[in-house]
Amino acid sequence: DRSASSFPVFVFLLPLLLVCFFGGGVAAASFRPRFSPFYHPLPASCDLSMASASKPVQNVEVTLSRPQFFLLLGDSITQLSSSPDGGWGATLADTYIRKADVVNKGFSGYTTRSMRFALKRVLESAGVPTAFKPDFATIFLGANDAALPNSISGQHIPVQDYKENLRFIANEIRDINPDVKLIFITPPPLDDVAFLETAKTKWGDEIDGPNRTHTVTGRYASACELVANAVSIPCFNLYRDMQDPSKSPLLRYIEKDLQPKWQSYLKDGLHLSPSGNKFVANGLLGLMKESYPELDPDELPLFLPPFTQIDHSKGEDGFAHPGSDCT
Repeated sequence: DRSASSFPVFVFLLPLLLVCFFGGGVAAASFRPRFSPFYHPLPASCDLSMASASKPVQNVEVTLSRPQFFLLLGDSITQLSSSPDGGWGATLADTYIRKADVVNKGFSGYTTRSMRFALKRVLESAGVPTAFKPDFATIFLGANDAALPNSISGQHIPVQDYKENLRFIANEIRDINPDVKLIFITPPPLDDVAFLETAKTKWGDEIDGPNRTHTVTGRYASACELVANAVSIPCFNLYRDMQDPSKSPLLRYIEKDLQPKWQSYLKDGLHLSPSGNKFVANGLLGLMKESYPELDPDELPLFLPPFTQIDHSKGEDGFAHPGSDCT
């Protein structure tokens, strides 16, 4: 009898079919994206050791929505800031680990004119504005604009054009997010002697004199600060603060790592040395704290709960309702 002979086979296959049907459904459900943009305060007894913190962080809020989005715009001084050996951008990213995504958009050799013309592509490459809108941005340009007229580098931008370009860049970012927090950073002082040697190494016999000077760079630093004041944006005046930190409003943040000679903040007369990177990192974090206290890393929520807070038996739902086990 065919029905009798096939019955044992059916009995054998039935559990397997049920597992495939229901197990597959569960698996498929677990891959459906499900995000809840809420804050979840962890118990006061929890101590979370952050990668950048020197001591445990208590009472950390958790969010399932994206972290803050920080954008660093600038020239080679910004491009090099992601160096793992203490670059100021790397320090910023470490300080805000799981609190903000720090995106470096520094371009070696760029002037404000270069950045103005490239800005749309630069922002689009960072997902702005289609995917993200910056919550915070630094605009750190001017060291190349300050090249002397007719210099071999071809980077000279008149001071008035420099000021207009800074305004344009800031306004474009504000148009994308009117609530964005911005900070201007002036070019640092220039060590004439060291930079001339660097230029001779790069250009050889084509160099018959300096293509930029300390004094001219100072005019661009002053122009940057004037624009910042006019458009109500905080400004970190590196040119002034490195040379005379006693006059800096950020002295309390930078005084612990001061060097006897400001030239030691520069490795080649222009770009930052390790101590220069530390100076910028300390001052920038201090200015952020003073100007935008809501961006204090201790005030921002942690992106996703710590491992011990997740109930993995609930799949994605385990992230929506983290537990209180802090062991």
